[in-house]
Amino acid sequence: MIPTLALLRTLLALRDPALLATVVGPEGLLRPRRGAMALGTEERHGQEAPDPGWPDLEPWKALVLPEGPPLRIRVPLVQGSEAFLDLLLEGVHPGIRPPWIPFTEQLLGKGREVALVTVIAVDGDVPCGLGDRFAYDDHLHGLQPGDRDLNVRFGRAVEAARAEGCTRTVPVEMVRGTLELLVDPLGEAGLRAPNKTPEEPRRCQTA
Repeated sequence: MIPTLALLRTLLALRDPALLATVVGPEGLLRPRRGAMALGTEERHGQEAPDPGWPDLEPWKALVLPEGPPLRIRVPLVQGSEAFLDLLLEGVHPGIRPPWIPFTEQLLGKGREVALVTVIAVDGDVPCGLGDRFAYDDHLHGLQPGDRDLNVRFGRAVEAARAEGCTRTVPVEMVRGTLELLVDPLGEAGLRAPNKTPEEPRRCQTA
């Protein structure tokens, strides 16, 4: 098993550009969990658990590496099948790592909780871009958006996900557009934080 903490440490030790894939939906039988990450350069794609359902990432590298922007794609689970998996693809480069990687690695390495907030869809004139990531510690401090109102709304989404103990997709309506967030509360070693309510995880995948 390769939990998020181990994957982050792999990212920090990179010597060559790598393709990072994050599952953004949907969850279900024979699919990796929403929020699961994989490295396209690692054996078995570096998935954080030997779950079925990871597609071959090799064909997508050229669209993102070396300088391409983040990309959201939909791929079939099995060739010719109607079942699909949505992935966020982004390039990670040695020496140019985004701040959420060392921030999250440091806190998880100390046994603290971290919630990752990832922008997985944008529409209109909004202050965030596809693939932007923010990270909140257990006191809602951390890597936050500069917009105060947006930070409050992100913080509420983090609190809700932590209370339910599961990953959520959250729409955020703004004056000139909308965002869709993936809010993933992580516990010790980067494993999904344990449920704090008796609700089934599948009931809180969307807000």
